[in-house]
Amino acid sequence: MSADRWGIEGHEWVVAALQKAIASGRVPHALLFVGPPGVGKRTLARVFAQALQCTANDVDGRPCGECRACTQIAAGTYPDVRLIETERANSGQGQSRRDISIDQIRALQHQTSLKPYEGRWVVGIIADAQEMSDAAANCLLKTLEEPQEHAVLVLTAPDVGLLLPTIVSRCQVFPLRPLPVDAAEAVLRNRFAIAQDRARILARLSGGRIGWAVRAAGDEAVLAQRRERLETLLQLLQASRVQRLNQAAVLGENYSKGQDGRDTVHETLDLWATWWRDLLLIQENCGEQIVNLDRAAELNSMADHYRPADVASFLDAIIATRRYLERNVNPRLALEVLLLSLPQAVV
Repeated sequence: MSADRWGIEGHEWVVAALQKAIASGRVPHALLFVGPPGVGKRTLARVFAQALQCTANDVDGRPCGECRACTQIAAGTYPDVRLIETERANSGQGQSRRDISIDQIRALQHQTSLKPYEGRWVVGIIADAQEMSDAAANCLLKTLEEPQEHAVLVLTAPDVGLLLPTIVSRCQVFPLRPLPVDAAEAVLRNRFAIAQDRARILARLSGGRIGWAVRAAGDEAVLAQRRERLETLLQLLQASRVQRLNQAAVLGENYSKGQDGRDTVHETLDLWATWWRDLLLIQENCGEQIVNLDRAAELNSMADHYRPADVASFLDAIIATRRYLERNVNPRLALEVLLLSLPQAVV
């Protein structure tokens, strides 16, 4: 644990509010941690569970990190803390999808109806709560409407708009935001002992999301995937219309395969947006702010061959396509329109 014994970087006001709630004995029965992937929602939920169950310090809402409860919660073996995650399921159309089923929520419902086996509370953590099936969400709503005195439910989601309003209204909502990039770089260097140059790049690429940056630092596949997606973008700039349509078909098919596929396409579009944003920053003499620092030479060269208006227009098109996909338009059609609008280089 860090100095405050929560080990959480950033989110100071959230940690302070949770500590105060524990210390005062006024713990909400339902909480919702909201923020982008990799910002620390699940980590905060776990440490909050430790703070609730810690046996070494029960007065100031700070977990010791060393007692039986804290160590077992960290290992995922504590009997009074249940983590609900997405599971594979058959969509009924020969495809698999990820969701949280009604059976999972019923099991949680049953556990929260019982007295704690060992701790003070029964804590249920529902990670990626937006992935609940309709039946699961309605089942959870019944639990939230009639909370057990000894139960605390913690939900995580990227956005409140992805959950039923009736669920959100019964939760105390805590928005989690990324750290400033400079602060994220310092955390990566000082806490995780990542070399300065690498920490700087990871902080930029993560947009201040420490969880994402740490995963990327420890898993080369994350950065390899990024390189592959950028290479696809650069190849598309030289591709024919037919090749662009074929790539749109591939992305559209992936998007239709379930949550994993949707996540992949969203991440690809987000990465492509950083590339065109970087080009625009260089063209506006703000190159020190670019995200893709390790590709700076390539970006500087490319910036000379594209009109700023075209760069800005395509960046807007990526953002619009991302929004269209979230509104359930035909994914292949939306991606075809996007890729056919790739700007042309000027000599």
